[in-house]
Amino acid sequence: MYMRTRRMSRAESKARTREQLLDSAESVFARRGYTAATIEEISEGAGFSRGAFYANFADKSEVFLAIAEAGQQQAFAEIAARIDATEAEGILDMMYEWFTRVLVHGRLRRALDEFRLVAIDDPSLRKRLASFERAATDLTAQVLADFCHAHGVELTVSTEAFAGMVTALVGGYATRLALDPRAVEPEEIGQALEALWSGLVRAS
Repeated sequence: MYMRTRRMSRAESKARTREQLLDSAESVFARRGYTAATIEEISEGAGFSRGAFYANFADKSEVFLAIAEAGQQQAFAEIAARIDATEAEGILDMMYEWFTRVLVHGRLRRALDEFRLVAIDDPSLRKRLASFERAATDLTAQVLADFCHAHGVELTVSTEAFAGMVTALVGGYATRLALDPRAVEPEEIGQALEALWSGLVRAS
């Protein structure tokens, strides 16, 4: 029996095109970095023209931030889902595993570093990047607050302040490793996190 396939609505078609462009862009950024990636390469990788790209994104920076923000949200959702199942003494292992996977070895790490350099000289991009970084710190603070509440842990500083310290610490290590993979021993990041945590947990 012949079954007629339902045609996608215009909104559905546009959403599908956008997703395909995002998938292509992520592959291009991961392979080429931010600076070398081109809109033509992203469009061709998705099977579309430049016109289709500009119908969905204003420029290369917009598609890059859309990918980075989506990845950030997904990563934090993963770690938040593990909070209830993580024992109090396991928080450092969880933090170490997550931060090294996302901030140090993330497939867009190189592209993000290049984007930061570009944003320094562009006030508009600098503002958008600052918002992205602030969101990462806020999400980290929320995860920490949930963990502390679940396990009765009290910090000597706010979770927001602690989150800022952690992201700065791991981000610094990530930069050092990007410049020289042999500059830091893998366990050093974990040791630094442990020292920070131990120094800021209020004694019971």
